[in-house]
Amino acid sequence: SWCSNKMFFHEPKAGEIFLSEVYGTSQPIKQLEPGVYEVTVEGNRNRYYYKSGILEKIVLENPIKNYQVKLVR
Repeated sequence: SWCSNKMFFHEPKAGEIFLSEVYGTSQPIKQLEPGVYEVTVEGNRNRYYYKSGILEKIVLENPIKNYQVKLVR
């Protein structure tokens, strides 16, 4: 099983199950293309972008405000 915290440190595989700690729901992780994964939680699509197995960016949808998290080197 996967959660959002684990996604920061490890690249998932398509079809693995993501558990939302906030909503208490689970859903499959979809691979959109190599290194790009999407998880839909309560209608909000969250995309995770990896390069060589390292998380580079997250694009999060939220009912209040959409935002991005980016790796800064």
